[in-house]
Amino acid sequence: MQTIGYEICQSARRVYQYLDSLFAEYDITPEQWVIIKQLLQKDGVSQKELSFAVRKDKNTTKALVDKLAIKGYIHRNCNPSDKRAFILTLTPKAKAIASELAKLDEKMMETLVEGLSSKELEALSSILKKIQKNLSLD
Repeated sequence: MQTIGYEICQSARRVYQYLDSLFAEYDITPEQWVIIKQLLQKDGVSQKELSFAVRKDKNTTKALVDKLAIKGYIHRNCNPSDKRAFILTLTPKAKAIASELAKLDEKMMETLVEGLSSKELEALSSILKKIQKNLSLD
């Protein structure tokens, strides 16, 4: 019998793989989508703010932002109040594909919960929140 931790990891891996296959035609990874999605909610933030919002360390965020900038999806603008920092904004290219990526993300969510009743979804959500709280470093 597998442990619950193993089952959670396998489920997360499958979600990632499924989303990765949906995003392949856009040359965007699920991690990059998280960055784009966050900037759609609040554009014009520092890399530090972005790292905090997406709960990734600064080196991981920098690598994701670097790749998105190379692909033409993010602009780095000098922060007028801190010349060492950048303000990150989405490019028109990123905004142009955002609605398609959001639809694919929604498709993944529909597939993920297919066959689950609303009662099962509530229970699953509650259990996952408890697990996350148990493992919280905050």
